Amino acid sequence: MRESVLSRLSNYFRNKEIRSAGILFILNALLFSNLALCLPQIKATLGIDDLKLGNALILPAMGVILGAPFISILMNRWGTGKVASISVIGMAASYGCTFFVDTYLGFCVFLFTMGIFNGGLDIGMNGVVSALEKKHNKVLMSTSHGLWSTGSMVGSMIGGGMLLWGLTYGLHLLLVSGTVILIALFLVRTLWPIRDKTESNFKWVWPGKTLFLLIFIIFTIFIVEGAIMEWNAIYYKEILNAPEAMIGIGFTGFGLSMAICRFMGDQWIERYDKKTLLTFLLGICMIGILIYANSSSMVLCTVAMIIAGIGCSLIVPIVFYYAGASKRVNPSTGLALISTLGYAGFLVGPPLIGFLSHNYSLRISFITLALFLLLAMAAGFRISRSQTQD
Repeated sequence: MRESVLSRLSNYFRNKEIRSAGILFILNALLFSNLALCLPQIKATLGIDDLKLGNALILPAMGVILGAPFISILMNRWGTGKVASISVIGMAASYGCTFFVDTYLGFCVFLFTMGIFNGGLDIGMNGVVSALEKKHNKVLMSTSHGLWSTGSMVGSMIGGGMLLWGLTYGLHLLLVSGTVILIALFLVRTLWPIRDKTESNFKWVWPGKTLFLLIFIIFTIFIVEGAIMEWNAIYYKEILNAPEAMIGIGFTGFGLSMAICRFMGDQWIERYDKKTLLTFLLGICMIGILIYANSSSMVLCTVAMIIAGIGCSLIVPIVFYYAGASKRVNPSTGLALISTLGYAGFLVGPPLIGFLSHNYSLRISFITLALFLLLAMAAGFRISRSQTQD
């Protein structure tokens, strides 16, 4: 008998360990969304232009990429719970330090440091969920990522309210930081002992074809998500001539459909073949992007973004599920590889769109994203044809 979404959420939050893991996803999203809201004020206060801000925003992903190998080692030695607990407190503390940041160099140091802790939290919290999936014999990854999407929307509303108070970015992020640290301290006792008991059963081997295909898929999805995040509003304004109040509606539709599908996703992942589902969703996302790139209607483009959000929704949870459940490499290595090379997609996406837009057009840029998704579908098809996790 299939459970309703509300029933699954109720069961999710009833278990103390699972609930604590889900709250980690919410806290991570709260931090990210409030930083995004503060960027215009940071840019104006530091007197930097778009180029300098763009260069600085590369640093969080660089922090993730450079820190991931060390995070993998620490997860293997200490356990996922310890790494996730330390990382969420470290990430929040770095946000609090923005209270003292009044130079461009200081801002860059903050972003890089935040990126390192975010890498630890990203790998750690997904590792915690992977460990709990094995312990409780449940699929939890999609709901956990759905909580991230929800936390992002709630964080944006809370942060928007704080902006109306006229707080400086330093005080704004200090208040958010303090709140997150307080909540995290209540979670530590539950999270600290959690570790994936399968870690000790693995010896180093070459990761294998399937893991590299999954890396390419998540790399592609992060390119798409990064491009939509950075360029969607510009597309609405410059291509669709949308009024100022409507330029964010496409991204809102994208994020909302993604969040809703993620809360239903664990049930889909249990019910359908995961590899087939992965390939199907990549196709849905590609269709949404193609409609978006070839339409001049704001309504149709918004519908296309909703379709793309549905397509993107479960790809990251499914890939993280496979990385944590791999029978070839230990979970810490699989999750670190996925996070490291996946975040490289966030580095590539926005500059790639900018380059193609400058030399061709913004429409051509998004058509190129559809071609990437077609290649990712081919990778997913290869995985779906495989009968073993190699």
